[in-house]
Amino acid sequence: MLLEGRLENGILGSAREGGRITQDGPCDLFRRVQKRDGTIVDFTPAKITEAIYKAAQSVGGKDRRRAETLTEYVILALAQRHQDSTNLLNIEQVQDAIEKVLVEKGHYRTARAFITYRNERARRRAVSGNLYFPSELEDGAGTLEAASVSTARGDSLQWDRERIVRALVRETNLPYDTARKVSHAVEMEIIHSKISHLTAPLIRELTNAKLLQMGLESERRLHARLGLPVYDVEQRLCARSAEGHPESVEAEILRQFALDRVLPLAVSEAHGLRDLHVHDLRLIHKPVEYKCDLDFSSAAPWFQPAPNQEICSWEQFLSDWEREESRLLSAVGARLVWRNVNSAIACHAHDSGIPARRAVSETVAKLWRHAGRGEESPRVVWRLTEDLDPRWRGRFLGARQMSLLPDNEIDLANRTVLLEALRRVEEHGPLWSAAGVEFEVVLTSEAGHVPDADVVTALASSIAARAPVRVLFRRKSAVSDSVTTENAQLIQTVSLNFPRAAAACEGKGEALAEWLEDRLHLAAQAHLAKKNLLEERFKNGALKPLRRGDRAADGGHPLRAEESIHGIGAWGLLEMALSQYGACPGEDDLALKTALKLLARLKVRMVEIGKRFGINLEFVATPDTEVSARFGQSLVAAGLEPLRLTAESLFCRSKPGDDALIREGKAHSFFASGQVFFSEELEGNVDPAWIAERIRFLAASTHIGGYTWSGKSVHCRSCGAVFGETRPVCPACGGGSLYEMNRRGQGSFNEIVRL
Repeated sequence: MLLEGRLENGILGSAREGGRITQDGPCDLFRRVQKRDGTIVDFTPAKITEAIYKAAQSVGGKDRRRAETLTEYVILALAQRHQDSTNLLNIEQVQDAIEKVLVEKGHYRTARAFITYRNERARRRAVSGNLYFPSELEDGAGTLEAASVSTARGDSLQWDRERIVRALVRETNLPYDTARKVSHAVEMEIIHSKISHLTAPLIRELTNAKLLQMGLESERRLHARLGLPVYDVEQRLCARSAEGHPESVEAEILRQFALDRVLPLAVSEAHGLRDLHVHDLRLIHKPVEYKCDLDFSSAAPWFQPAPNQEICSWEQFLSDWEREESRLLSAVGARLVWRNVNSAIACHAHDSGIPARRAVSETVAKLWRHAGRGEESPRVVWRLTEDLDPRWRGRFLGARQMSLLPDNEIDLANRTVLLEALRRVEEHGPLWSAAGVEFEVVLTSEAGHVPDADVVTALASSIAARAPVRVLFRRKSAVSDSVTTENAQLIQTVSLNFPRAAAACEGKGEALAEWLEDRLHLAAQAHLAKKNLLEERFKNGALKPLRRGDRAADGGHPLRAEESIHGIGAWGLLEMALSQYGACPGEDDLALKTALKLLARLKVRMVEIGKRFGINLEFVATPDTEVSARFGQSLVAAGLEPLRLTAESLFCRSKPGDDALIREGKAHSFFASGQVFFSEELEGNVDPAWIAERIRFLAASTHIGGYTWSGKSVHCRSCGAVFGETRPVCPACGGGSLYEMNRRGQGSFNEIVRL
C-alpha cells in the first residue's frame, strides 16, 4: 500500500505540474493507442477527461476539475495493470480502466451512465456488423502490415517481423522464442515512435538497442551493423579533413569488423586500453606481406607454352611475371616481396641468350608501369642477393638442355645482374618511391666472410642517392637463425606496450615480466583469430592467387605455420629501460643485460605459446606511426614522456658510436630477419665511401639485422644533386625539377612530393 501510494502521488504530482495533465504518462505505454478499426493514434488524456465529464453531465455533474483528477487515476490504473507489457494499449482497455476508477472512487451514477453509453455503442456496432476484436501483436496480427522497409540496396519490402526473428537466430544463435520477443519489442518501439520511413539499418539499430535492454550484450555484438556516420563518410569522400579521417571508408569498416567480430573481446579491450596494439586492422582479411620466387613453372603451369610452340622464353618470363604480380597484389596486404630477383633475371636471361644490361633494363621498365597505383596498393619489393641461392644454382645447371656451367660463371652472372640493378636504382634515386617500389639487398655476414667490395660500393651509392634501399645481413646467432625467418611471410603484428608495463609495475622486474607475458597470451589469441580467418577465406577461394605450385593439387595452404611469422612488436624498449633501470641500454651494460634477459624470457614464452596455438611467434620492429601515437598517449597518462630518437633504433638514445651499435645488434639477435633495421638519418650530401664503411662495420662487427636510412632530403632530377634545404631551384645546376623525399619508420614509410 505504501508503494502504491508513492506511485500514485508521483503520477498525480507530474500530472498537476504546471497546472496541466501530462501528455505522455509514466512510460512508453502512454505514447500511442490502438482504435477499434485498428489504426494507431496518439494517447491523449484529454479525451478520457472529456468522456468522464460527459457521463457526469448526463447525471447532473458540473465539476470538470474532478474529471481531470479522475483521468489521472485512470492513467495510474493503466500503469499498474499494463506497465510490464510491451503490447499497445487499445481503446477497450482504456474504457475498462475508466469504469474501474469511477466505481472505486464512489462515482456510481457517473459509472452507470458511462457503462450504459458504452453498451449502447457496442450494440449499434453489432447491428451494423462492425464487430471489434483487439489486435494482439504477440499472436502474429501485426499493426505494420501496410508499412514498407527500404533495404540497403534500395529495394522496398513489405514489413515482416519474422525477418528480424530469422536474422537473430541466424546471426546470434538466439533461441526462437527469445528472438520472437525481441522482434515484438522492436515492432512496438516503431509503433510508439511514429517512425514514418523504415529502413533496414534503422531496424537493426532498434533491434540492437532492445538486445542491450534485455541484457543480451554478446548477441548484440554479433548482430551489430558495421558502418560510419553519414557525416564521416561525407568528409572522407569529399576529402575535407584528411588529417581527421586518414583512412578510407572501406578501411574503417574493416577495422570495426576486426575489433567487433574477428578478435576476441579481451583482445579488443586490451587494444582499447593501449596495453597492446593490433597493427593493420584494415588488413585483417589479408596477410601483411607475401614472399615468393620468380619461378612460374611451378606457380602457374597453365601459363607455359606447349613444347611444340615457338616462343621466346625471355618474353614469356616477363609476361608471366607481370601477370602473376597483378594477381598477387589483389590478395596481399602491404608488401609483395620477390626473392632472389637478380638470380631469376640472370637465369632466364642466360637461358634466352639476353645480355645482362638489356635484361635489367626491360625488367626495370616493367616496374614503372605500376606507378600511380595509389596509396592503398601494396608495395612491390625486389630482394636482391649477394650469393646465389642453391635452388637457382640448380636452375642454371638445368638450363640449355643440362649444359653444365662452371660455378664461377654462374656466380658472375648473378653478380653482374645485381650490380646492374643497383646502378639503375641509383640512377632514379628517390623516384622509385613514386612507383611504390622498394629494394632490399641481402649480404652474407658469416664469420670470415667479406662482402663483395663492388656490391657494397654500389649499395652505398644508391643509399647516398636516397633510393629506397635496405640492406639485410644474413647471419646466425645463439638466439635465432636469420635464414629460417628471412623467407617467411609476415601475417600480422601485435605490439606490446613495454613502457606501460614498466609504469604499471613500479620498478618490480618480476611483475614487469609477468605483465608482458599476460599480454603475450592475448597477442597470441589475436594472431590465432586472424589465422583462422585467413584459412577460412583460403578454403572458400577468396585468397586463390596465393595458391602456388604443387600445393594447388594437394590442397595445401600457402601460409603454413613453418613458413609464416606472427609478429610480436617490442615497442618502447628504450623508454622502458629508462623508466625501469634509469639508464639507456645503448650506453649502459647493466641496463642492456637486464633488458636482454627480459627479451630472452619472453622469447622462451613465445616458443611455448606458439607451439600451443600452432603459430610461429617472432619479435619484429614496430615503425608504425599509429602505434607510436597511441602508445605515446598512454605514456603521458602514466606521467612519462615519449622520446624522439634522432636515430631510429631499439636501444640507442642519441647518434650511436661503435659501442652503441654493438649493443644494438645484441637486441637485433632476438628479432626475425628482415623485420628490424638500424636506421640512420642522412642530411644533405653524404660521402658514399662513409656509408660503405658503415655497412662493412655493421656486417663484420655487430649482429644488427639490417641497415637503412631515414630523414628528409631534396633531390634534383636534372643533375642528381642532393641537399637538405628546400629551395626554388637547384643550387648545383639551377634547374627547377626538384623533389622532396621523406623516409621514416626504419625505412618502411616513404613519401615523395614534387616541389
